[in-house]
Amino acid sequence: MNGEPTAREAWNAADAQHHAQALAIARIKALELSHDPEELEAVVARNEAVLRFYTPRELALLTLPVPDWLAYGFLALQAITEIDGKIKKSGKTTFALLLVRAVLDAVLFLGLTTRKTKVLYVTEQSHQTFMDAVRRAGLVDRGDDLKILFREDFGKATWPEVVTEVQRVAIDGGYELVVVDTIGKLARIVNENDAGEWSAAMIPLQDLAASNRAVLIARHDRKSGGEVGDSGRGSSQASGDVDIILQLRRPEGNQPTNRRVLESASRYPDTPEKIVIELRDDGYAMLGAEEAVATSDARLVVLLALGRELQQDDSGLTQGALVELGASHEPKVSRWAIQQALAELVTSGKVTVSGKARSKTNPLTYTLSRLAVTTAIGVTATSDGEVEGLLQRVVDMTGGELLPGGSA
Repeated sequence: MNGEPTAREAWNAADAQHHAQALAIARIKALELSHDPEELEAVVARNEAVLRFYTPRELALLTLPVPDWLAYGFLALQAITEIDGKIKKSGKTTFALLLVRAVLDAVLFLGLTTRKTKVLYVTEQSHQTFMDAVRRAGLVDRGDDLKILFREDFGKATWPEVVTEVQRVAIDGGYELVVVDTIGKLARIVNENDAGEWSAAMIPLQDLAASNRAVLIARHDRKSGGEVGDSGRGSSQASGDVDIILQLRRPEGNQPTNRRVLESASRYPDTPEKIVIELRDDGYAMLGAEEAVATSDARLVVLLALGRELQQDDSGLTQGALVELGASHEPKVSRWAIQQALAELVTSGKVTVSGKARSKTNPLTYTLSRLAVTTAIGVTATSDGEVEGLLQRVVDMTGGELLPGGSA
C-alpha cells in the first residue's frame, strides 16, 4: 500500500456522485482485503447503473463490519442521531455542545470513547444567545475545528441549498460531524404535522449523512411529551428517517436539577437504552440505570437514618418509618426504592432485621450493623464503643444534612 491513499484521503478526494465506488476502493485498500479483481469491477459497474441492486457480498465490500463511531453508541458516520427534549427545559443544546467538546478533544463522553474530528454546528439561535451556551460549554477559544452557521445568515437560500453548502464545506474541510439545532426552525417547517414537509426537510440530511458524515439533529418535544420515538413535536416522519433517537428529560419526582434521564431507540445495540446522567463542572457523568440511581439514593438515606438512630438509642427503624423519611427527603425517595435498598443492605450484611412481617406488635425493624459503619468509614471497629465513635465520624462527614431535621 506504499504511496496509495488511505480510506479517508480517497473518500475526501472523491466526487459525491461516485462516493460508493470511491468508498469501496478506499476501504479495500485501507483494510488490506484480498478480493477477486473481477468481482470488484463488477461492483463498480453496478454502482454506475441508474438503479443499483446489491448482493450481500457486494455490500460487504462497500461497508464496514461495525459502525464507524465518532461517539460510541451516540454518533456514527453515515448515520443520523436525533435528540428530543422539552423547549428550554431539557438541555438539548447543552448536551449537544458537551458532546461536541468531547469529540473535538477525543475524550470520554458518559464513560464511552470518542474519536477526534472537526464539527460544523448549524443553529437557530442568535449570535449572542448561542455564544452564551458556547461559553458555558468551555468552547470559547476554539478555532477552525468548530465552525458555526446561524439561521439569520441563510439569506434567501432554501433548506436544500443550505444543506448542500454545509456538505461542501464539510467534505472540503474534513468536518465529520454536523449538528442541526433545531431541525424544525432551520428547515422552515410551517406545518409540523405534515409528513411531507418533514420528509422534504430530512432528505437533504440523509444525503449529508451518506457523504460519510455523522449528523446530529435537535428537535423539540410536544407539550404532552410521550415515549422515546413518539415525543418529538409534529409528524413522526422525522424520527422514522433517523438511526438513533435520544430523549432527554428531567427525572420524575423532586430530583436534583442537574440530573437528566437519557432514553434511546436505536438501530444499534451499542446505544445505552436508558440511563441517568448528571451535569457537573467538567461535563455530564453517567450515574447508571434510572432504577439503580433511585436505589442508590435510597441506600444513602437508609444508612444515614439508621446510623443516627443507632447513635441515639439503638432501637432501629421500621420500613414504614424509613418510607416516611424518604417521602420527606430532598430529593424525594420512593417506597419502592427504600424497599430495594433495604433488601440489598440486609443481603450484604450492612443492616440487620428483627421482628415479624405483618406484625403490628413486633414489626420488622432494621438496625445498622457494625459492618456498615466500618465499611462507610474505611476502618475496622472491634468494640461497640469504637462503633459509636465511627458513627460520629460518618455523621460529621455528611454534615447531617441528608436527612430532615438537620444534624444528628
